Amino acid sequence: MGHSESIASMPAVVELKQQKKLKFARDHLRHFSHHGLRTLVCGYRELSDTEARRFVKEHGIAKTSLFNREEKVSQVVDEMERGFSLLGVTAVEDKIQVGVPETVKMLLDGGIRVWMLTGDSVETAVNIAGVCRLVPPQCKLFYLTFEADKTKDDPKDELAGKLRKILDTITESEADGSKGLTFSLVINGTALYAILDEGSASTASMKRLFATVACNSCSVIACRLAPAQKAALVELLQKGIPGGVV
Repeated sequence: MGHSESIASMPAVVELKQQKKLKFARDHLRHFSHHGLRTLVCGYRELSDTEARRFVKEHGIAKTSLFNREEKVSQVVDEMERGFSLLGVTAVEDKIQVGVPETVKMLLDGGIRVWMLTGDSVETAVNIAGVCRLVPPQCKLFYLTFEADKTKDDPKDELAGKLRKILDTITESEADGSKGLTFSLVINGTALYAILDEGSASTASMKRLFATVACNSCSVIACRLAPAQKAALVELLQKGIPGGVV
């Protein structure tokens, strides 16, 4: 069906048995993610011939669109991936290749900022980052994460407040004479979408604030990103930081 957050789109059922089943699945998803496993929610939905033909037609039109193709395809798929019935949850181990932790540590020791851009959940990504030594034991984690289904209001004000608070903490640490960057930033796709939203008047200042905080962190863990968001994040750094090398 898709990544583990899709469980939130499953139909609300009244039967106590089904409610217990969904809670059981969520609890295990959280447990698996904390152990660095890649999780997948499996579900099904029966379609009539009319629904199936309409989906194939709309998906074909979206895929051949000349403008906003990815957005249109995502919208068609999102409309289809609703009302699923839960089948179960899978979890697989994605082992780190030999030498990766040592290599990442050497890069960080050399003053190179390392960013992880992934589609994994926050829990899985943070766990893997620890295994890879992307986040040293003494490193403090700052979280910029929002859930799309729980954020009813525009998160930009809260997001800007968090960024300023993090920046103040970093500035105070440097003023105290602390050596080395011991901060890592964790951000998810929903928060990044708010930062990169071109339709907002505060976008430019938000981008500058985010770039300042991110580039003063020893590492960045960006989770639950779509491919387009990964590209947009790289482009932001390439265009927004004079002389910056990505």
